[in-house]
Amino acid sequence: MTDLPGEYVDGVRTLLQDQADRWLGELPGHVKRLLDDWRLTIADPDQPPMHGLCAIVLPVTTADGDKAVLKVGITGPDNHPEAEALRRWGGQGAVRLLRAAPIIDGTRGVDHRGQWYGTNALLLERLDSSRSLASVDHELGAAVIGGLLRRLAIPVGDEPGILTRQNDTAARWATELPAQWERLGRPCERELVDFAVATCQQLLVERPLLVHGDLHQHNVLAASNDSWLALDPKGVAGEPEFDVLPALHNLWDDLVATGNTRRALLRRVAIIVEAGDLDGERARRWSQARAVDNLLGAVEDDDSDFAEMSHHIASWLT
Repeated sequence: MTDLPGEYVDGVRTLLQDQADRWLGELPGHVKRLLDDWRLTIADPDQPPMHGLCAIVLPVTTADGDKAVLKVGITGPDNHPEAEALRRWGGQGAVRLLRAAPIIDGTRGVDHRGQWYGTNALLLERLDSSRSLASVDHELGAAVIGGLLRRLAIPVGDEPGILTRQNDTAARWATELPAQWERLGRPCERELVDFAVATCQQLLVERPLLVHGDLHQHNVLAASNDSWLALDPKGVAGEPEFDVLPALHNLWDDLVATGNTRRALLRRVAIIVEAGDLDGERARRWSQARAVDNLLGAVEDDDSDFAEMSHHIASWLT
């Protein structure tokens, strides 16, 4: 494996701070052991690994000659259910999981937000990394997102396991959002927070379905048969209407380019709702609540651009 990309190293240092250098130093050893144990060969050792915020992704070939990717990275409460979600979908609407090591060497520490983190590894079918849904017309992409939201929404059953429970998130937000708003100096209109809290208190899920949790255009790649498959799920037991928001703030520039960002945003919502046969009111309200959560988180992280965008979304959907 070649040197890690500088952008990835910087991201890990932001997440893990003073624990980052130790984690980064151990990463090559984890990769080597996985390659040996799972009998994998790196497809092009001279190429730097692909990466997201938390993980590196290496194109590999299995002992049977199949093309796959090895994903190794940081796991924590937000993405720990990823392997479980992929296992439940079984390659239907999402990338196929071939093998998983949910936690390597146990839980390791606490990240910059005070949450636990560890290291995980997934062996996945190889998709076309050069063809993401972000590369197509944004309205066509919105329709694909809607279809995937519906396709991925399979019953969870009586045992959600380690999946994040939407109802638990809602109960937490109902108390945390107003407190965070006060602590941050009231950075937005109180009515936005109140509307989000009302949603969290009123829209409970009685029969949870499996939801991606972060379904947006960059998290959808083309498969060899030209179908679109989701990747990088958070794994939520909830309802698909909860998962519309990520596809709204991604490709934001395409909305701005229309000359009427608000109208274009509402049209994107409508396209997703229609394509996914979703409840439009629940989709609007959950998108507003998630936008408020994003807004306050962005203020906390001093990310003014994301805060401004989230404020627009929250306001226009209230």
